[in-house]
Amino acid sequence: PAGAADYVTEWGTTGVLDAISRAVAGARPVHAYPVADLGSLRGALSPGPLATCLAFRRGATVEDVFIALKRRGGGGDFVRADALSADGSKRRQAKPKDPLGADTAVLKVSSNRKAAWQQQSGPA
Repeated sequence: PAGAADYVTEWGTTGVLDAISRAVAGARPVHAYPVADLGSLRGALSPGPLATCLAFRRGATVEDVFIALKRRGGGGDFVRADALSADGSKRRQAKPKDPLGADTAVLKVSSNRKAAWQQQSGPA
C-alpha cells in the first residue's frame, strides 16, 4: 500500500488545505444593524444612523442579536423585535428564532429592562 508520502509526491497535495480554504471562503458572515429607533435608524450602541453593525455566523437568529446586545450592557428578557429589510421596503415584527438575512437586516430589539441603547427611542 502507498503511504502518505507517496500520495503527496504523486499529487503534490492531500487537498485538505484546499478543502478547508474553500469552506472558510464560503462561510461569509451575516450582518445585523441593531438600532434604537427604526425611524431615524440611530445605532443601538453608537450614535449615528446604522452606526452599530454586528457580524454573526450563518444561521444566527434575531435572538442571537439580543444576546449580543445583552452582553454589551443590555439586560432583561427578550420582549419583541421589529425588523426593517435591508432595502427599507419591508417592516415587520420579528420572532426570536427568525434567521438573520435581508428581511431582518435592521432590528430594533426590546427587552423588559431598559438599557442605555433603549432609553431614547423615538416613535417607530
